[in-house]
Amino acid sequence: MLFSMEAGVRALLKRAIEICSSVFHPFTSTFFQTMVKATTKKGAVDNDESVILDYLNKQNRPYSAIDIFNNLHGAVGKTAVTKALASLTAGEKIIEKEYGKQHVYCPRQDQFEIPDEAELDQLDQTIDELRDQLREENVKVSGASMKTVDIIARVAALRTKNAANMERLEKLKTGTKLVSSAEIARVKKNYTTAHTAWRSRKKMCMNVIDQVMESYPKPKAHLIDLVKMETDEEVGVNFASMPAP
Repeated sequence: MLFSMEAGVRALLKRAIEICSSVFHPFTSTFFQTMVKATTKKGAVDNDESVILDYLNKQNRPYSAIDIFNNLHGAVGKTAVTKALASLTAGEKIIEKEYGKQHVYCPRQDQFEIPDEAELDQLDQTIDELRDQLREENVKVSGASMKTVDIIARVAALRTKNAANMERLEKLKTGTKLVSSAEIARVKKNYTTAHTAWRSRKKMCMNVIDQVMESYPKPKAHLIDLVKMETDEEVGVNFASMPAP
């Protein structure tokens, strides 16, 4: 509404210039021309301030003058940005912060509603949901970007794997043994060998530890840690609960 009123005033002043040029003294015409220029300039300044104030309020974050100029993509000139920021700061419409030689500008925070804890939690939940959606979309885009030859190769590999699984399933349904007797015997033999060696070496090791402890002034745990010995308990193994060979 303000800009439309100013436009009307400028139109009336221009009409007055035309009348004065043909009727009154040239000085009067010059006077009206000066008024038109001043009114036009004031309207441009007000418009620059309005654009910058609206931008800062929408973004609600601090910016330097050069950042504002770049982000507005030339809608307001560099010099006009500096002047508008100074005017807005003087009018207490925005806040200016100085960090060394750097000046940043941000909107007044007292004009915004402060969300309560429940609203913040809801916003966090919404952000997490949007992130999940974005991740899913990225996966879809990544999958859609596969070349035709890659898709054909992938389908062929899945069909081969599916055929092997179906064959194994049929054997299980008919009760066919998937492991031979020779393989079972070999596994049992290896287990017996490993179990016996484990028990024997553990016994020898603990005998040595017990002999050293007879003259060692500190607890057994300290000695075990000193020699960097890894115990069954540290790796979550209970030797006594393992089946005997």
